[in-house]
Amino acid sequence: MKKRHFKKVQFKTSMVDYLKLILDKISFNRDLFVKEYRKGIRYLSPGERAELRKWLEGRGFTIQ
Repeated sequence: MKKRHFKKVQFKTSMVDYLKLILDKISFNRDLFVKEYRKGIRYLSPGERAELRKWLEGRGFTIQ
């Protein structure tokens, strides 16, 4: 059996930037927005969460 070697993949967009993009696109539906927000923050570091929180406040979004 051959071993497979995978390259380390570097993304052009960080997870927080990707989440911002998604949230911006679905901001018309509050339920979907909250669902994606909660799902997305699980993958963010504390610093990225703070960045996202500032971005949300700047856009006028509130999540409780």
